[in-house]
Amino acid sequence: MPRLISLFDVEPIFEPLARGQLILTPNQRLASRICAAYVIACAEQGQPVVDRPAVYSLNNWIDRCWQHLLIIASPLALGARPLSSTQEHALWEQIVSSSDLGAALLRPSATAQQAASAYRILVDWRQEFTVDTNTIDYQSMHNPSINALRDDFARDEDSAVLLGWIDQFEVNCEANHWLPSARISEQVLKAFDKGILTSIGEILGIGFEDIPPLQQALIKSAGQFQRYSATKAADSITVLECDSAKQELTAAAVWAKQVLKNDSAATVAIVIPNLTQQRQTIQRVLQEVFDPAYNAPLNDQGEASTRRNLPFNFSAGYPLLDAPIISAALNSLSLSLPLLDIETLEAVCQSPFYSLDDTDGEALACLIKLLYEQRDTRLTSTCFRQLATKVADSVFQSQGWHFAETLQKQANLSRAASIGKARSAEQWRELFHSLITAMGWPGKRRLDSIEFQQVTQWQQALTEFVALDRVSQPLSFNAAVSQLRRIVSRRIFQPQTPDSSLQVLGTLEAAGLQFSHCWLMSMSEQQWPPAPSPHPLLPFSLQRDQRMPHANAERELDYAKNLTQRFIHSSRHLVVSSAQLIDDSPTSISRLFNQYPRKTLTELLGRPLEALIPLTEIRRRHVESQRLEVFDAGKAPALTREEPIKGGASLFANQSACPFKAFASHRLGLRALPEPELGLSAADRGSLLHRALELLWEKLKNQTALLALEGNEQDKLCYEVSEYTVTEICQRQPSRLGTRYKSLESVRLQQLLKAWLTVEKKRANFNVVSIEDRKVFQFDVLKLETRIDRIDRLDDGSLLIIDYKTGKTSIQRWWGERPDEPQLPLYSMLLDSSDGGVGGIAFAQLRVDGCSLKGVGAEQLPEPAVQWKDNIKTDAGVMDWPQLKQYWQRVLTALANDFIAGKAKVDPKQAPQTCQYCDLASVCRINHQPVQPRLQPCDEGQG
Repeated sequence: MPRLISLFDVEPIFEPLARGQLILTPNQRLASRICAAYVIACAEQGQPVVDRPAVYSLNNWIDRCWQHLLIIASPLALGARPLSSTQEHALWEQIVSSSDLGAALLRPSATAQQAASAYRILVDWRQEFTVDTNTIDYQSMHNPSINALRDDFARDEDSAVLLGWIDQFEVNCEANHWLPSARISEQVLKAFDKGILTSIGEILGIGFEDIPPLQQALIKSAGQFQRYSATKAADSITVLECDSAKQELTAAAVWAKQVLKNDSAATVAIVIPNLTQQRQTIQRVLQEVFDPAYNAPLNDQGEASTRRNLPFNFSAGYPLLDAPIISAALNSLSLSLPLLDIETLEAVCQSPFYSLDDTDGEALACLIKLLYEQRDTRLTSTCFRQLATKVADSVFQSQGWHFAETLQKQANLSRAASIGKARSAEQWRELFHSLITAMGWPGKRRLDSIEFQQVTQWQQALTEFVALDRVSQPLSFNAAVSQLRRIVSRRIFQPQTPDSSLQVLGTLEAAGLQFSHCWLMSMSEQQWPPAPSPHPLLPFSLQRDQRMPHANAERELDYAKNLTQRFIHSSRHLVVSSAQLIDDSPTSISRLFNQYPRKTLTELLGRPLEALIPLTEIRRRHVESQRLEVFDAGKAPALTREEPIKGGASLFANQSACPFKAFASHRLGLRALPEPELGLSAADRGSLLHRALELLWEKLKNQTALLALEGNEQDKLCYEVSEYTVTEICQRQPSRLGTRYKSLESVRLQQLLKAWLTVEKKRANFNVVSIEDRKVFQFDVLKLETRIDRIDRLDDGSLLIIDYKTGKTSIQRWWGERPDEPQLPLYSMLLDSSDGGVGGIAFAQLRVDGCSLKGVGAEQLPEPAVQWKDNIKTDAGVMDWPQLKQYWQRVLTALANDFIAGKAKVDPKQAPQTCQYCDLASVCRINHQPVQPRLQPCDEGQG
């Protein structure tokens, strides 16, 4: 039997508990803890527990009263049909979406949620609208001036819109005899007022800070209400400030571990105001402190470990949608939609909850690579299936791949079911089950306890989904999946785990509980009292006057003072902390704790925090226990003739920039997955321009033909080439460019071509002898295939090699022992034995801010568009063209020899600039940090 841990002192209220007096709490957690403490106290006194004590949360007690009205067949209960929260949200969403403002809203569902919460606040604070559906006559049972209230709404634009939505919501509920959940309390109140429910007598309230007026009236009508709170203050209160929020959280975890180690009977709480938002970070830090091996993938036998229960309890759950097994179910449904985000498709490939296992790893990796090579943020489901079939053909060949067959089976099922037809929620549930089952969900392996609980809640979510038939019309497939996703996202999952002596709680969940030790976090002046956050749809004056939740600073201050006193009386030993720096802004401890003594972390913990973190000690012991061996990480095996080399002339640029980059890219074949982008990327635009220039010069051939163009023939040629080039990429990737985008891209390309042809006309006569020419480079065992953008033959018979660039560049990038762009010098070496030899090399810069030709060459080179120099100033001194070619021969030979010899040292030419756009930082670990974000994107691609 699990151990029961008492988090409440029931001795002062033992007699009321024993005789069954009604006790109300603000939440179910406190009610459960009082019951558990009562059971423990009875066991210690040797008394049997005959009946469960009458301890309920306020909402639970109201629900019990409502159920009693149903049992006795009261007209107050039988005359209305209560709406669930899901049904109410669907109704509000219909009202919001169908309103005049609905079409302009980016997130109607979120706005509907705000409207529903505003309606509940108005009902709870008794700002009543009673609607007569025949005359739309508004009366008020509790507010003597309904007109003044409506005038308050009318003066604010957002509130006026809300008022219209509320009117429509109440009319719909009245017409269909629906009862919103917020109004159940009203019906129960009427039952007590009319004597249908008898007076309860004495009612004890524990842990309440603020009770809405409607619930106050209900409790008053039900009996004599009295509040109870602990009177004994903490024995010790310690205040400390930490350097950062991370240090604060780590210190709290280490302190809690020390307390539990020194006193096994201690009950410890870590209270965090914004627990829900930080849950994942908090859980990770606590795991590292209490169970450093929690995430170990293998056990001692080399088998996958099962998930262990956490050595602490969280009061905050997380949306069921965040559970991987539930996300996998919804993603499998999304495969029947026409378009899917690439993140969804990648999640499908990586999920263990389909008919996949370890044998599919290679094929799935290939499929993910193909997904990203599409360079699009969204892909069609048809394209995804085609890519899976392509992987099946390449990896499994004639055997086929069962995952590709599964995808096709699900597609056939969707087609046969005609998912384009609207259906009821009940019908969609049956089809959803078939689609998910076809994908093999929930997978081949046995589910652990938490996953089993999540699947159980999934079934409950489907039941909620079916209940939508009561308030909504038949749904399309897309709308049905969206509704189910919203239901799952609003459903909070709290794993059922064994009780623990360490509780991690939010401020509201901790109120009323009692501990031996408590650490109150995030108590800075910026966070406590909380900043006011009035409801955006309600008139501010109404919220202020009625003291509604979070209305103004005065209310938040009173709330914080009361809650602070409750925490001071909730434990024997209290630690209050804050971070000195929040969001890069300095802060200090809240003034509510100024009167208490302060300590440093070392004084509180006894030792420096760094020495108490378990992972630090584990790593230190591991390093000391290992026999270290010297390893030269910069020395790779020498290149052999049989080893294939990936990539072309970029090998020399990479070897120059960083030897490790060349080794990883060209020998290991490491490549970052392409990043999906909206529209065309800079690299795509560079490729477009290359292709357009290729088509242009295939037609013109030489400068003579260019100069012979008359009138608008040049404009026509640029137009035709641009249209053809853009159409080509649209045919390959039809979903990436819309009609307007295609037109704009074509115009941009035309303008660049026209500007560049103006430069070409000013040059000396030339003939284009090669476009996108492929050449093989062979040096010793190194063999590379290169592609040269363009080669011109000039009137003196020499060759000019041109490399197109759409980004900013300079001929200075050719100099030095480690040149930044050695491709053109390499091409000049490859072609120097050709007829006429290479007379010069040049960058052709094509940019919207100006086009130019920049290069170097022999003195006699007939090229007036460029300032050629006989004596060229380089990093190695002043050289003429023949000397410069010899210089490049030496530099390139040295780079090639280093690569062949296996030189692979992490040695960036100029850090951090060299590493700025490199994708290998997580491999070379030069900074021992994740890859930093790019500071400046490329202008259009480097060609």
